Amino acid sequence: MIFPSIPDNTYKFLLYIGLILIGLSAYQSLGLTENYNKQAQTLNQSIDSLKIKGLFQKEKKEKLLNVSNNLAKKYGVENPISGNDSTTSFNRKLRGNADEIFVSDTLEKLWSDYLVISFEVDVLSEKIDMSNANLKSNDQYYYTMTFSYLGLLLIGCLLSMAGYSGMERHEELQERLLALEIIQKETKFKYCQSCGKKFSSVRLHGKNDNGEKNEAFCLDCFDLGKFKDPNLTIYELKKIVGKEIEQKPKKEREAVLKNIERLDRWTTDYYR
Repeated sequence: MIFPSIPDNTYKFLLYIGLILIGLSAYQSLGLTENYNKQAQTLNQSIDSLKIKGLFQKEKKEKLLNVSNNLAKKYGVENPISGNDSTTSFNRKLRGNADEIFVSDTLEKLWSDYLVISFEVDVLSEKIDMSNANLKSNDQYYYTMTFSYLGLLLIGCLLSMAGYSGMERHEELQERLLALEIIQKETKFKYCQSCGKKFSSVRLHGKNDNGEKNEAFCLDCFDLGKFKDPNLTIYELKKIVGKEIEQKPKKEREAVLKNIERLDRWTTDYYR
């Protein structure tokens, strides 16, 4: 609920704080989402790389098995490469039959290439498992922070609306007060708008040049449509009034002299 008595600056403060919260929540939320998407994208790229390396590994394994099988048949020796879908082993021949040693030496380069690509596949697979685990552990943090930023955004919106609505109501109130003040001035004054003294049965209103009562000025200051002392300045008036109220407390004297500046004869603010 917005109370008209709250100063206008308070409403502006609420509006600015709300806008800051909206901007901050949007910025942080975008950064959080961008970071999360980057992690997911990196994981997907690693998975794609693993698939490609898996194809290379499969190709090198098939080549190794084919060459090994052909050499074993050609030289009539036992095939040093054995394997299935999950494991592959190389039974090197360092001693013995010359043909077995030749076949073993010939396969060494192919075996080495196969081990390298297999190692790369294992490393990449381990990296993917770690990245996947990290991404899953970040899921809870991501959703928690996302809801937090949404809450911050909602608070920012509420504060902005409260501030904007309050500023409008405050402006509307000021317009009403100004209109009321103008109406009151146009009807009847309680104080003379020249000397500031209160009208009473003793202090009578002045008269216009047509003889009608003037609602703004007292008879001591104004009569028959003219000021009795047209050359009087506000500074001279303050000196006169100051002497008349010199026995009053200081704050009361200051208030009386300050009020003189607001009187219609002396004010320079026509929109007051």
